[in-house]
Amino acid sequence: MAQGFLLLFLYLSRKETLEEPMNLSQIIAAIESGKIVHWANTSYRVIKDRLGRYLIQCVNGHCIGLTWLDGVTLNGKEQDFFIAQDGN
Repeated sequence: MAQGFLLLFLYLSRKETLEEPMNLSQIIAAIESGKIVHWANTSYRVIKDRLGRYLIQCVNGHCIGLTWLDGVTLNGKEQDFFIAQDGN
């Protein structure tokens, strides 16, 4: 039952608009300019931690790196990253 609610939550919080894909430099530029960037849906937010690392953080607090260890390959498809609308 709880899994069903989680799936419903993720479905309802998914990205509603189709925007241009965001590459790594665009994601970093958006974060540096104070914009909120999400991955896949609003449950995942791209952050810069106090050590200067860019991470994808889930609402439950778990994180993965924005990129693989090579520092170039995104942990996600470019088309799945988007800038938050209305402060979300």
